[in-house]
Amino acid sequence: MLGAKRETVSRIISQFKKAGIIVHENGNLVVLKMDDLKEKAQ
Repeated sequence: MLGAKRETVSRIISQFKKAGIIVHENGNLVVLKMDDLKEKAQ
């Protein structure tokens, strides 16, 4: 995820939504989880 472009992040989120891992109502949770991944990548 290091240096991932915004398009890449959006594509990953959309794939998670398709897989049923992320539901649309939890949009804020998605942002928090992505921030956690970015911190671990650094």
